[in-house]
Amino acid sequence: MPFLFNVNMRYISIILVSLLFSVNLIAQTIEEAIRLSNTNVGATARVLGVGGAFTSLGADFSSNYLNPAGIGMYRSSEYNISPGFQIFNANSTYRGNAEKIGKNNFNIGQFGMVINRDRGGKSKIKTINYGIGVNRTNNYNQTQYYEAFNNEHSIADFFIEDANGNTVSDINASQGSYANLALSTGIIRPTGVSPTLYNSTLNFTEDTSGVDLGLLQSETITSERAFDSFNLSFGANYNDKLYFGASVGLPNYRFSKQYDYYENDTEGNVPQLTEINLYIAETTDAAGVNLSFGGIYRATDNIRVGLSFQSPTVLSFESNFQLLLISVIEDYPNPGELSEFSQTPGEGLLLYTARTPMHINFGVSYLNRKGFLSADVEYVPHKNTIYTIEDNGIQEIIDYQNDLNNQITSDLSNTINLRIGGECVIEKFRLRAGYNIQQSPTALKSAKQTFSLGGGIRGNSIYADVVGLYGIYNESYLPYTLSNQTVESVEFKNSIINIVSTIGLKF
Repeated sequence: MPFLFNVNMRYISIILVSLLFSVNLIAQTIEEAIRLSNTNVGATARVLGVGGAFTSLGADFSSNYLNPAGIGMYRSSEYNISPGFQIFNANSTYRGNAEKIGKNNFNIGQFGMVINRDRGGKSKIKTINYGIGVNRTNNYNQTQYYEAFNNEHSIADFFIEDANGNTVSDINASQGSYANLALSTGIIRPTGVSPTLYNSTLNFTEDTSGVDLGLLQSETITSERAFDSFNLSFGANYNDKLYFGASVGLPNYRFSKQYDYYENDTEGNVPQLTEINLYIAETTDAAGVNLSFGGIYRATDNIRVGLSFQSPTVLSFESNFQLLLISVIEDYPNPGELSEFSQTPGEGLLLYTARTPMHINFGVSYLNRKGFLSADVEYVPHKNTIYTIEDNGIQEIIDYQNDLNNQITSDLSNTINLRIGGECVIEKFRLRAGYNIQQSPTALKSAKQTFSLGGGIRGNSIYADVVGLYGIYNESYLPYTLSNQTVESVEFKNSIINIVSTIGLKF
């Protein structure tokens, strides 16, 4: 079991900076900014079935989040719920070796109600409706895995670079740094030539097997939890021509991620080494607020146009993180013995806020008695994401905050997303198909494409819909970085299958 101990604020800051500037978590922080702004627009099976192209349409509960003007199109009150099942698969390629892993998840993507208030009489405001409920805007449950033999470098080389230029006393004082953990677990040691130069206790360059396989490197990356938005909205119908509405959103962000990295001498290639395990875990919770406004205009009996604006979301975060390094080494420190070392600096807590970018959606649709065709365009200025970290006067955290915001501005691009779809009406039955492409603001990930196919049945007071979605995207990942060697990236090809159903009751 690792030895846990309390750390003061100075040590927490050292741990924090070490985590933030590791290759895993600097990418993950930029990744968080993308995660917060790349949200799904629909959670009901009907909206998902047409690719989310619903900005100019209405009378569906997803309007509560996407375009509150659509709430004004309801002609009756309604309860609904949307359970779903997600299947995530990741295919990895690293140093010529391919692996595959998957993760399944049951979830409730949406539930809520709309209260219809028909004003009657001669008023041109025909109805004022109210919506309340939750839409799931992202499901983070996924697992990725890779492995391959490496005879060129090791994560120990990354630890050595972190240590070089510091004396042993400096490293011992920097509890929480990778250099400190690697020195404490016997992975690195001073060269004896210079007090600020280090090498590995383990002879990674000597291959005693003669087959030159090297170390087996592997890592499991697991994400969990979700991003939900609780919305209170109203929508009004002006003379059956113009629909307008507004919404207050209270997003709830819950995210956890674990990096479980191993190096194993499975072939007996490396003298002394049996195993290195680096484990990094983060659990983050956040709550925030945003405002949405929208309108839908019935240009003709068959053509509608819609526009919605979601303000920047302000979120307040609490993030807990843990770092653990374990090594199993032969003949060190005592010849003929197998020693296990385990070191962790304890747990750290980070408090910060983020302002995510606004979302602007424009849509147009054509409708008749046989169904509809619809298309949406969404604009997301990712460069506008801003982080403010509670620094307690610690200069390292202040510098990191400034570097992070500058990196978001320089490295992320603003995106335009496209959604198209349609519905065919056959008496009480509905058939739907759609396509959604969500651009990535970074070159590390490709655009995410989602294809959907679904259907439903409409009764007088109850309805049911179902949809199947297939999404694909690729991404690159670096296990660690070295200044004097090229570290080959891991290439992930990810696919997501979602089955979502919606049951609604009108009253």
